[in-house]
Amino acid sequence: MAGYKWIGHNRSEIHVRAKKGSGGVGFLVRSILATQYNIEVIDSSKEGILWISLEHKDGKDGFKACVCYLPPVNSTRNVDANEFYDALLSQVHMYGKDSLFLLCGDFNSRCSNFEDYIPGVDKIPERNIVDFKSNLYGELLCEYLINSSCCILNGRNCVKNNYTYVSQLGSSVVDYCIVPYESLNLFESFEVITMSELLEKHKLLEYADPRVSKPDHSMLIWNINIDKIVRGNMNEEINTCEYKKYDLNNIPSSFLATHLHKIEDLISSLEVQSANCSEIDQIYSDFVNLLKVEMTENLSYKVIKMSSGLLSNKRRRIKKPWWTDKLTQLWNNVCVAEKAMLGSKSDSRKRQCRIEFIDKRKTFDREAQRAKRTHWRKQMVEIDDMETTNHSEFWKKIGRIGVGTERRKLIPMSVQLPDGTIAHGREAVVSEWKRAYCSLLNPETVNSEYVMDQRLDTEIEMNNEITSFEVVNAVRSLKPNLFNDTDIDKQQVNNAIHVKLMSDFKQKWNEDLHKDTTRRNGPGACHSICEQRHIANSQLSCPINFIE
Repeated sequence: MAGYKWIGHNRSEIHVRAKKGSGGVGFLVRSILATQYNIEVIDSSKEGILWISLEHKDGKDGFKACVCYLPPVNSTRNVDANEFYDALLSQVHMYGKDSLFLLCGDFNSRCSNFEDYIPGVDKIPERNIVDFKSNLYGELLCEYLINSSCCILNGRNCVKNNYTYVSQLGSSVVDYCIVPYESLNLFESFEVITMSELLEKHKLLEYADPRVSKPDHSMLIWNINIDKIVRGNMNEEINTCEYKKYDLNNIPSSFLATHLHKIEDLISSLEVQSANCSEIDQIYSDFVNLLKVEMTENLSYKVIKMSSGLLSNKRRRIKKPWWTDKLTQLWNNVCVAEKAMLGSKSDSRKRQCRIEFIDKRKTFDREAQRAKRTHWRKQMVEIDDMETTNHSEFWKKIGRIGVGTERRKLIPMSVQLPDGTIAHGREAVVSEWKRAYCSLLNPETVNSEYVMDQRLDTEIEMNNEITSFEVVNAVRSLKPNLFNDTDIDKQQVNNAIHVKLMSDFKQKWNEDLHKDTTRRNGPGACHSICEQRHIANSQLSCPINFIE
């Protein structure tokens, strides 16, 4: 097609009577994008699934896209749906951690009003549903979405939602765009246009051949806001984020022996220098650099790369949380059966081995799905229990669930400057943090209304009066029988009359105190109130006792 570049993945197996290959998945990339982005196929190992990577040539932004096709249940190309979604889940784990990604295609799954997220855990807007019928593939798709922390874009952030399959047999929604739930705000203006609307919009009806049936699948359109993707040179920063791990168990006896004179010079300079913070920092930096040089020269070390994916050499656990020893045994049986099938020479033996291989693979898939569902059900039960018993552990547990946590654990070394531009790199980020904190703690403009004493640090809330409501709440929050010697009894604050009298006492105190500022030698506000109320001075230690 003129103006587009085709990237395809055809079916590997075709019928013996077929004259040419047919079926498969692929991308049509506009030529102008092909000149701006480096497009590369990163995975085509699974039939019906194709992954490509689009990286901008200037390295500013990029994302990954996947197109899928799951044949219907009664199709001659029928595949194991559980195996299909397991392969897709493993690929999301592999390619969805480092950058933005999306999945689209024909899944032949009718999801009806099934939840594609965990209610109460994931903050996802509701879908606008047009197809309220469901099938088995729809249940599997929603289960996959929950496990991969992704959601359906159809019906969300949409301009127009409609059926994606329209024919004489009926209408349904089987084509989807799937995105990570934490990146849902990047996908905008989702729209579904049927073929009839498309032909009428572009006035193509007169050019259409009436002998050829028009396509029955609709066109799905959406926009990706690349400007919101704060990546910059994050990959370069991650690749260079490494440190040296020294072997401190084998320190030689001659350590620092060759640099004793330098250490003595540092000590002498520290003794003779005045107590200047910048000079002390410089001496400390020189000492640290001296230690680094000595450790690099005399100690064995290993370079540890702190990054994700294949670039990291840090030891980590790769097992899935729901994996068990039983699944390991079943997987080993599948591998043995596959090896026997591939190594068979005779056709009869190969057919028998293939039957055994398929049977063992189905057994493994069934047990794997059961273990996965059991694991997630157990997680949900634990969350329900923690929600009512231990709220702190509840939120900690929430943060450790789902694939989304793996995608969000990397914080890009980027910061937004006051002029709106995005700066990258450690020095730029630290400099902006320093400027922000300095302006926060040392504001250029100070509201003189709240400044009480220039010798003290200003804190507006500390200058406000302590209200009667705060006193009552503080007394009520005390544990019973824990503070028996408090001035205010906890039972007294429950008396509305006492609280009202305490407010009146405080108001009278402030009024008399204000009047008493010009009479330093006269009776104080407390003495004035005591004369009016005839209260002994011994009762003034407690406002509640005073109003009694």
